[in-house]
Amino acid sequence: MAHVRDDAGPAAGEAAGLREPAPPSLRGFLASVVVLMLLVGAFSVFVIRPFLAEPFYIPSASMEPTLHGCDGCVPDRVLVDKLSYRFRSPARGEVVVFDRPANLSVAEDRLIKRVIGLPGETVSGHDGAVWIGDRPLDEPYVNPACNGTADFGAVTVPAGRVFVMGDNRCNSLDGRVFGPIKESTIVGRAFLIVWPLDRLHWL
Repeated sequence: MAHVRDDAGPAAGEAAGLREPAPPSLRGFLASVVVLMLLVGAFSVFVIRPFLAEPFYIPSASMEPTLHGCDGCVPDRVLVDKLSYRFRSPARGEVVVFDRPANLSVAEDRLIKRVIGLPGETVSGHDGAVWIGDRPLDEPYVNPACNGTADFGAVTVPAGRVFVMGDNRCNSLDGRVFGPIKESTIVGRAFLIVWPLDRLHWL
């Protein structure tokens, strides 16, 4: 009677197709990571940044204290939603990034301010406050060091435009200087401070 050995040995296992799978190599793992990073980078460059969201650096102190950009402080970096305004118009109180108006001579190509007046409204400044028609705005975000807003003449906002102002009312080149801006020049809505990390919060 023939005996069957339990320890058939490597040759028998290979013949039966029972070879153990080789562990994945470090080189293969690193290659997968690189490919994944390239895909994420391409998605960011070609989809996220042009159409969805974009980081923006605060270039000046015009939005203090809401956004830091003052001399001697670490400038805030915000994330800008570029999608919302494809489906709706800007709302009062929202902080927006927009292309520099042609009649303003500053170094920055893009500015950041707060939407104050909407199409068809008349905006003015008197008695330390901003008024929409005959109604004063409640503006808790205005820099308290400015003691309110200085007087400025009434401006009626045309269709397709909005009136924007900086929160630092005593140090802001805004709608009082360049007038209402076209909605088509708005890049998007700033909705999150992402840097520095101790300033991380929603706007």
